[in-house]
Amino acid sequence: MEQCPSCDRQIGWDYGCLDQCRCGYPFWKIEADQLPTGVGIADQWICGRLGLPGARDLPLLKGEVLRDAIAIVERIGWAVTLGYRSVRVRASAADKARARDAGVDALEDWPNRFSRALDRVATNRLAEDRPSGLIGSYGWIYSELADEAPRTAVSRQMRKVLREHAVRHQIVAADEPVFGEAVPRTICMTVAAGLLGMGYDGARALMDGIGAIPAGVRTGVAFPLLPDDVSRALVRKAASKAATGRAIAARLGIGRRQVMMLKAMFDTGDDGLAIRDPGDWASGLMAAIKAKCEIIETQPSGAARLPIASKCVGIPTVEVCQAILSGQLTPLGILRGWPNLGGVVLSIAEVSALRPQHCLSVEQAARALGLHPDSVRYLRRSGVIAGDQARLLATAVHTFGQNYVAASALAAADGTSSRAICRRLAAASIMPSFQPPECRQFIFSRKAVTNRGRRDVIRAV
Repeated sequence: MEQCPSCDRQIGWDYGCLDQCRCGYPFWKIEADQLPTGVGIADQWICGRLGLPGARDLPLLKGEVLRDAIAIVERIGWAVTLGYRSVRVRASAADKARARDAGVDALEDWPNRFSRALDRVATNRLAEDRPSGLIGSYGWIYSELADEAPRTAVSRQMRKVLREHAVRHQIVAADEPVFGEAVPRTICMTVAAGLLGMGYDGARALMDGIGAIPAGVRTGVAFPLLPDDVSRALVRKAASKAATGRAIAARLGIGRRQVMMLKAMFDTGDDGLAIRDPGDWASGLMAAIKAKCEIIETQPSGAARLPIASKCVGIPTVEVCQAILSGQLTPLGILRGWPNLGGVVLSIAEVSALRPQHCLSVEQAARALGLHPDSVRYLRRSGVIAGDQARLLATAVHTFGQNYVAASALAAADGTSSRAICRRLAAASIMPSFQPPECRQFIFSRKAVTNRGRRDVIRAV
């Protein structure tokens, strides 16, 4: 139908009313048995809406105003035919007709063809270096859908399909209100950080560690968190805080370095003593040692609490604990009111018996050499005196004492100060072998002092 039967005027799309001519003649009065050949599928659908027999029908558009329905059909056609574009370009009348045909074709297979079109548009978003988010993934398809309120059921269906596609491909988070939808009761990351008592970055790392950060989150866009996930993060925070070296050291009543040694032994399952509580080795260790102790009121003579006895005798805390658990060492008891290893009382003589005879503790080596214990520890760390963290080889200590002497020992023998001894030796071009700040004391070579020192200094050697 190209001309109006009443006024012979050419019929076009520029007139708003589609079911009657400008002269007022109603097109539905025209009797037609079938549509003319060569009519596009979009025109067939429009003719069907005008009451002509043999035309296509789209159930999704039933009940919609024809003007709005034609606009949405054309938009769907552009979506399934165009690739990614940030802005939809102007088109000719022939291009619009082809877009309407593609839109009707897509609506007949809804939403499969529309979803495949979204796949094509969003596939190369990373390779083409597009902006992140919905605009970079879908371009004009999202911007036109988001900017305009849905006036038809198909518009709402398009939004639903687009949102599901974005969530499935992790472009947006599952509960993010892309089109202003109502979401379940959630908490934003800023509020969650406040509830956790942490900074934003730390709280986000904690939430990510428990898998609570939804896929598809974007920088600068708030994303929702479930309250249950925040509660799980609070439990994880409390557990991780209790598992730090400082917290375990406070619970066991020992130093953090000893905690590291105990953890290396008792948190790996290599002890073979079956004393570990799953996930809390410190509690299992403390419970196993307390089971071998009786409660006592005072500390007996010749005894010391476990950390002090270990330090004085020069035996690592981990070896003392192993000896207690294996039955080699029997505690005298645990002081009433002490909940940790700091209250376990041991006999100094029995602890000393655990030390090999050819080894000395740091304190014993310091007394033998006339040095401060910190100086001995520096010499051990430097490898000058052989030994481990708590024990030194007696032969190595004896050899060092024969070859070196401290300025304090020279000063004591000469009745003067260490500083005066250092000035005398410096005047004789004798420099210390070890000196502050690395070593706590000035230590000289005996051979150098004997060969080149002053007579009163040589007498002290």
